[in-house]
Amino acid sequence: MADFIRAAAVAALCGALLVAAPVPTGAQTRSSAQIDAATWGLYARLAGSERQSPESFRVRWHWSAPGRALVEEYFKPGNDKPVQTGTITLGASAGTLVLKASTFVGDKVWNGTVQPDGSVVFVGTGLLKFHYKAVLASDGAYELRPVKMRNGAVASVAEPGQFNRYLAVDQAGSPAAASSVATAAQTAPMAATPTASPAAAPPASVSFGFLDNYVGRPMVGNSASGITFTLSIRREGDTLVIDRGLIDGRGYGRIVLRATAVPGAFELVEMWDGDVGGNRSAYLVGSPGAPVSSPLDGYYADPRNPGDLVLSYDVSGGYVVLNLHPTETGNLGYHRNGGNRRFGIRGKIGDIDYADVGWFSPTTDKTIADAEAFTQSESRRQEEMRREEARDRAEQQSNAQAALYNTLQQAVAVATENEARSRAALDATLEQAARQAAYEQQTRNDRVYSGQDVQSTRATTEHQPDGQKTIASEPAASAKTSATADQQAATPDKSLRFVLSIGLQPRAGDSVNPTCYSNVITRAGPPGWGQRGFLPPGSAQAAQAEVQGMKSRFIAACRAASGREVTSEGDFHWTWNELRDGEARIANTHAQYREDVTVSL
Repeated sequence: MADFIRAAAVAALCGALLVAAPVPTGAQTRSSAQIDAATWGLYARLAGSERQSPESFRVRWHWSAPGRALVEEYFKPGNDKPVQTGTITLGASAGTLVLKASTFVGDKVWNGTVQPDGSVVFVGTGLLKFHYKAVLASDGAYELRPVKMRNGAVASVAEPGQFNRYLAVDQAGSPAAASSVATAAQTAPMAATPTASPAAAPPASVSFGFLDNYVGRPMVGNSASGITFTLSIRREGDTLVIDRGLIDGRGYGRIVLRATAVPGAFELVEMWDGDVGGNRSAYLVGSPGAPVSSPLDGYYADPRNPGDLVLSYDVSGGYVVLNLHPTETGNLGYHRNGGNRRFGIRGKIGDIDYADVGWFSPTTDKTIADAEAFTQSESRRQEEMRREEARDRAEQQSNAQAALYNTLQQAVAVATENEARSRAALDATLEQAARQAAYEQQTRNDRVYSGQDVQSTRATTEHQPDGQKTIASEPAASAKTSATADQQAATPDKSLRFVLSIGLQPRAGDSVNPTCYSNVITRAGPPGWGQRGFLPPGSAQAAQAEVQGMKSRFIAACRAASGREVTSEGDFHWTWNELRDGEARIANTHAQYREDVTVSL
C-alpha cells in the first residue's frame, strides 16, 4: 500500500495520469511528417522511446494519433500492464499543450507551454496545482522539476526528487547513460521528426500472423455503433500490443498477446474489456496452435477463415468472442459477439445477446474525415431513431390517456344520469309526502269545522220547540253539504308552469360550469293540479309527459344558442309549480353567470 501511495503521489506530480484529452483544433492538426519541436518541444524526441527511473517507474511514449495525441504510460518494475496512462494533446495556440487527467486528488487539467530550449512548463489548475517543468537533462534523463509560479510567471524551479528522474533504457531494458543524445537535445535546435518507429522487433520466429503487417501503422476507423476509434499495433519483445483509443486521444482499452512455444497459439493477457476471466484462448485459425475445439465454440455465428485471429474469454456476467481479420481491401476488421449469463449459467449453444463489428484503415486526412463523417451520420440516425421512439411513446401515452378520459366521461355520464333519476324519484316521493300531509291537514280542518257546526246546530235546536228542531237541523246539514260541493266545483285547476335546465360542457377561461335554462313555459294543468290532496290517477304522469315532450327541442336550442355540447342528456332537470312554493322556485331558476345561456321555447 505504501508503494501504491508513493506511486500515486509521484504520478500526480509527473502528470502520468488517466486522461480524457480535449479534441485539438483544426489549426493544430499535423500529419506525422510535420511534428516539430516548436509544437511539441522535447516530446517530439521522446515519442517512440522509453525512460526508466532507478527508484520507481518505467515511462514510455507513443503516438495514438500522430501529431495530435501522445500517450505517456507508466509501468511498475516487472509489470507489462501500465499502472497509469496519460495523453498530451495540442493546446489552443501554437506552442501550447494540454494535459487533462483523473488523479488520486480528482480530475485535473495542466496547461503546458513549450520553452525555447524544448522544455515544457505545465501549470496545474484546481485546488492542488502541482506545477512542474519537464526537462531533458544533460545526462539524457527525463526530469520533472517542481515549479513555483508568481503572477503567471515562473518564480523558481527546484531540483527533481529521486523518483522524478527517468534515464534512457538500452535494449537490455536497464538504464544506460545517453549523454551524447541528451547533449544534442539540449544544445541543438529540434528539427522536424518523423513518426517514431515501433520498439525493436522480436526474433523473426515469433509471428502474430497477418497482424505483423500492421505493426507501426496508425489506423483509424469505426464501430457499427458509430464510435470513431484509433488503433495502433506495436511489438514489445514476445508480446503484441493493440492500443485502441478515441479520436480525441483518450485511451479506450488495449489487447495484449504473448507468444507461446506453439506457433499460432498465444497467451491472452489483456483485452479491450479489461482483465479477462477463465476459458480464455487466442489462436490463428488453421495454425498448429488452433485448438480442436474452442471453449466457446457454438456461441459464435460468424465464419472463421484461415489466418483470422480468434480471441475468446469469459468476462464478469458473460462471455465474448472476438475475431480480428484482414478485409478484402487490405484493411483491418473485427467481429465481436457475446452473451450474458443468467443466474450464473451460460445460455444454450447458439445464444447471442449482442454483436458488434468494426473496421480500420491507415490514418490519413481522408480516412479521419471519412470516419468522423460516418460517426456524425450514425449519430444523426440514432438520434432520429430516439426521436421516433419518443414520438411512439408519446402517442401511446396520449392514446392511453384519451381512452382513460373517455372511460371517465362515460362513467360520469352514467353517474349523472343515475343521480338525475334518483333525484327525480326523491322529488316525486317528497311531493307525494307533501300532498299526503296537506290532505291530512285538510281532513283535520274539515273535522273541526264539522264539529263546530254540529254544536251550533244542537245549541239552536235546543232552544226551539220540539216540533221545530228537526225542521231546523235538516236544512242546516243540507246547506253545509251543498256549500262544500259548490266550493270544490268553483276551484279551477292551476296552469302547469315550469323551467327546464341542463349542464353545458365547460371551456378554457370559464369561471363556472355553464348551464342552459329555458324561459317559463305555461301549459294547461292536468286534473287536480295545484289543488289540495292527492292528484287524481294519471295527473302526475301527464305533467311529466308534458315536460319530457319539450326535452329534445330544449337540448337542440341550447346547443344552437351556446355553440357547446351538453354534459349529458341525463343531466336534464326541471322546476315546476306542483307544490305551494313552486312559483318561488321557478322565479329563482334562471341564468346567473356570464357563461349561462337562456333559450325561449
